[in-house]
Amino acid sequence: MAVIATVLFDSLRHELASLLTQKLRQSVSTHIVTGFATENGIRQIQGPILDNSSALKSFIVGAGTPDTFRAFDRMLSAGVSASALRVHLGHSLPSSKVKKRDRFRPMLHSKVYYMENVNGDATAIIGSHNVTGFALSGLNGEAAVMLEGSKSDPEFEKIRNHIDMAHAESIIYSVNDRNSLAWWTRQWINGLASIANSEQTGPENKKTIVILCQSEKISPKVEDVLYFEVPKELDELSSLSPDIHVYIFPNIPSTPLEALRLLKNAQGFRCNMVGLDINKGTAEVRADWFIAKSGRPIIKPTSKPFRPAPEIEMQQVQVKLNSVLKKQYDYLFDASDKWIAITDLEVATRIPEIVKKSTSPVQSNHLREKEWRLVKELRIDDSARNDKYSMALKKMSPDQGAYVLMSLRRSDVDVSGEDP
Repeated sequence: MAVIATVLFDSLRHELASLLTQKLRQSVSTHIVTGFATENGIRQIQGPILDNSSALKSFIVGAGTPDTFRAFDRMLSAGVSASALRVHLGHSLPSSKVKKRDRFRPMLHSKVYYMENVNGDATAIIGSHNVTGFALSGLNGEAAVMLEGSKSDPEFEKIRNHIDMAHAESIIYSVNDRNSLAWWTRQWINGLASIANSEQTGPENKKTIVILCQSEKISPKVEDVLYFEVPKELDELSSLSPDIHVYIFPNIPSTPLEALRLLKNAQGFRCNMVGLDINKGTAEVRADWFIAKSGRPIIKPTSKPFRPAPEIEMQQVQVKLNSVLKKQYDYLFDASDKWIAITDLEVATRIPEIVKKSTSPVQSNHLREKEWRLVKELRIDDSARNDKYSMALKKMSPDQGAYVLMSLRRSDVDVSGEDP
């Protein structure tokens, strides 16, 4: 009998619980390998497992929560063999003091459901479904392929080899290990969180005025003074103590966003503020260069005496070009660390009735009753950003087409040089 392949993801959200439950009831030898398992996921398929506990030969998880391992305890109480329940601990650096971000480590990530029946046939469902409520009930977007045929087929031999390797690298679950295994999962999650939050910590929180401009025939040099203007609402500019970085392109890109992506093509300078006039009281300004206010942001030499006429609601700033900027940065411009998920009112997802009927009735309301809606956009929470300062920051963002920008955070993307 040739192996028959059936695609199980003709739709993005395809519940697997009912099919898997059916196949588990027919199985006399079951092996499950999953990267992550939750109590709700185990409850989706525990009925046929507990009804025929001797058929479960291995259930190997890469990570779980305390509730996951309490579900393991229930299976042990129902007669599942202690040697069948196993945990793959993944990999770690060989050190007793692993950095937080390195706790995000290589782990078992397979999703394999392998079952043999009394006729000598086998079924394998292989794809992206972890043993979680969201995955098996059809709330996640998942994909899987089901293979059916004689268990002697070479393709099933490959699958069994994979399971055997996962089995050999894993440890037997013990109720005494529940706390340590949950701690190990938290270490992985904390490592991922450390990486995800890396742009929110350390020197990257430094505010920076970023000036993007184009030179003509000649360019500024260190010790020259540049004049530009920023919104008057930034009356706290001196107290903010921002760094000031000037990037001069031979030919500036057509948009600020594109220019930010191509900073390596510009000459960068680190500057310090030498003059600030909020009330437009300075008639004559000491400056060697200024940035044209209309059209492309061209940096031009001043004519002495230099008496600029500031635009309405703008303040005058003078900065000295102190040194060449050796590092490159990724500048961040979101004025908030809070966003709102904007959902589609027309697209809702619930657990299908067939799943509710075919699986354990003891389900968390978090899964069974809630209506989940498709997220269409992540929008900055403007509820606390209607003050003048926040509006000024918005004006100085690349999304608004500005070439004089205020970055609230930055990431170092080039460590080849050291700035003072």
